[in-house]
Amino acid sequence: MGRIEHTRLAPSLTAFDVAYQRRFARNLREAAVEWDAEAVHSVAHSVDFWQAFRASQELRLPYLLCVHDDLRYALRGSPARRLALRRLGEAWRAADARFVITDQLGTEYCERYGDRGFSVVTDGLESIAQRPPEPSASTLHVYFMGAYHTAYRENFDALLAALARMRGERPEREVSLTWRGGGLPFEHHSKVPMEVRGFGPEGAPQSEAAGADLLYLPLPFGRAHRDFVRFSLSTKLVTYLGTGRPILYHGPKEAAAARLLIEHDAAIVVDSPRPEDLVAALDRRLPQARSIGANALALARGEFSLSDIRDRFLSGLDGLVAR
Repeated sequence: MGRIEHTRLAPSLTAFDVAYQRRFARNLREAAVEWDAEAVHSVAHSVDFWQAFRASQELRLPYLLCVHDDLRYALRGSPARRLALRRLGEAWRAADARFVITDQLGTEYCERYGDRGFSVVTDGLESIAQRPPEPSASTLHVYFMGAYHTAYRENFDALLAALARMRGERPEREVSLTWRGGGLPFEHHSKVPMEVRGFGPEGAPQSEAAGADLLYLPLPFGRAHRDFVRFSLSTKLVTYLGTGRPILYHGPKEAAAARLLIEHDAAIVVDSPRPEDLVAALDRRLPQARSIGANALALARGEFSLSDIRDRFLSGLDGLVAR
C-alpha cells in the first residue's frame, strides 16, 4: 500500500475514531475511575480528544487540552474533519487549561474558537552545551534525525544535489549525510555518502547531532502544507539547538520554526527548493558557524530548558486539581 500518509486510504481511517467512540469513552471512564484520576489530559491529534473531554465532564474532572499540530491540517481529506473541528472549538472554549506547541498556534485558535488563555509547552532540554564546538574546515558531515515523510522528498533531493556540488567543488573536503530515524522509501542515487540508521536509544540522536558539522531541518514547501508549517514546531529543532552546532533550516520563511530562528539568527535559513540556493547560503554562512551556534545555545537556554518547560506546564495546572 506504500506510505500510509500518502495513500487515499489514510484520511478515511479517521472514521474509525467516530465509529468506536462509545467503546473508547467507556474504557476511558473505567480507567479514570480505576486510577482515581484527578484530571483528564488529551492531545488533539484526531477526533478521539472529544471522548476524553466528554469523560472529564461526566466525571466532573478538570480537562486539559494539548495541541501539537493544527487539526485542520492533520485531518485534511478526512470525512470526520468538519465534525472534529466543531468539537475542537467546544473543547477549546470549555477546557480548564490549554497547551499549544507555539504561540502562533495558540493565537490562531483564540481567533478561531474563542479568546482563552493558553501556555506554550514543547520538548525541553535537560542538558545544553556550554559553548559551540569548533567548526571543521575539512569535513561537512550533515545530520538529520526523525522519521521520513513523503512531503520531504523535494527538500532531500535538493539537499543531496547541493552536497554533491559542494563535494565536487572541493574534493578534499569530506562530505556526508547521516539519517537517523528508519529507512528511506526511495533509492539513493547521489554521489554523496549517506548512512541510514534506525531509530536509536534515547540520548543517541542528541550525542550524534553534537558530533556533526551541520544539522538539517526540512519543512515542506507548497500551499498544501501551509497550515502545518505556520503553526507547528518540530521537536528535533529543540534537540538541535542544545548542541550549539549550526542548523540548516530548509523550508518556508513563514513557518513558526523559521520565524523563531531568523529572530535569533540561530540557523542558516534557506527558503528555496533549489540546490544552487542551498549552496550559496552554505558558502556564505558556514564561516559564521560559531556565532550561529552561540545564538542557538542562547535560544535553547532562554526558551527550551527542561525546568522552564516543566514549570510552564505545571503553572497551567495551578488550582485545578485542588478545587
